Parts: sequence; C-alpha cells; structure tokens
Amino acid sequence: YCFEELNLRRMENGYFEGNKQSKRMQEKLGFKPEGIRRKKYYCLATGEYKDECITGLLKEEFVDIKEEYICKIATIEEMEQNWSYLIDIHHNDNSWKVYRDKAIKNKEEGNSIVYYGILNGEIISEVTVILSDKEVQNSEGLVDNNTVYLSAFRTKKEYQGKGYFSRLYNFVENDLKKIGYTRLTLG
Repeated sequence: YCFEELNLRRMENGYFEGNKQSKRMQEKLGFKPEGIRRKKYYCLATGEYKDECITGLLKEEFVDIKEEYICKIATIEEMEQNWSYLIDIHHNDNSWKVYRDKAIKNKEEGNSIVYYGILNGEIISEVTVILSDKEVQNSEGLVDNNTVYLSAFRTKKEYQGKGYFSRLYNFVENDLKKIGYTRLTLG
C-alpha cells in the first residue's frame, strides 16, 4: 500500500534495543538496519531511557522482494505437483492420497478455489477456499452465497514466520472480495 498506493520512496521503522520480536518482524518484512538513536525514548516500565534502533525499506528493495513471490489461483497441474510433494513427505500415511483425490475433484467441480504462494517457482504456501456447504461438516453459517470457508492453511516449515503466508492470505481475501464474497470463515 505505502509504495503502490501512496507512492512513497522509503519507509522507516524502529524498535527498542533488546526487543528481539520487533527486530525479527522488521527483518522478515525486508527492513534493513540504518542506525541507532541513543537514549531516544523514556520507558515508563523501567524508568530508563532506551536506544531506538532504526530500520528502513526502500521502494526498490520492496519490489525485489515482491517480484520473487507470486500469489495465484492454482491450476490442476500445480495441485498435482504439490500433492505429490505432500504425499512424499507423508509416505507412511495413505490418507494423503484420499485428500489429494478429494481436493482435485472439488476444484474440478467448482466446489473450491485453491490458492498458492510460489517463491522462485516453488510452491511454499497454500489456502483452500471451500465454496460448497456440502464439503464442510456442520456448515450452517460457514458457507453460503456470501460466505466461504477457508481451510488447508499450509506453509513449508523453512518459510514459516517470514511473512509469505500473510501475503498469500491478503491476496486470497482481496480476490474473494472481487468475486463478491463478503464474509470469510476459517477452519
């Protein structure tokens, strides 16, 4: 939004020295260290002045990040590729073959939309949107003409916590709004 809608050139962020969670979140979003404002803020909790670590993200850096990750509606061929991977990693559990068959059938019959997040050609995250109340147990209020049911949230372990799934989810939400759905339920 900031770069595309507001046409900003750069964004700046910050966190208190020692706040590992905030630092990690900013790094995952692509922000780079730019400096420290020494004893910038007074902390009421500790009664001490705290250093603020400054991070920044340039528009061209964001474009680079964005271009390597694609969110899209999956094709049957991509689904078959992804299901082959899932069956391979769960090779001792035959139920994954049943899940595959049902997922592909639902897509073919228009009962679902499958979305993938693809990084450098590799499917790394997914969301399945169920459009038919026949495919959801106890579906009352979960699926109707205005409501869809989101399930099968998956991100490969090595990509978890890096913001890829959030970007896919935002893509899914916006796409479903364009189609006309006004309510999403999560499973």
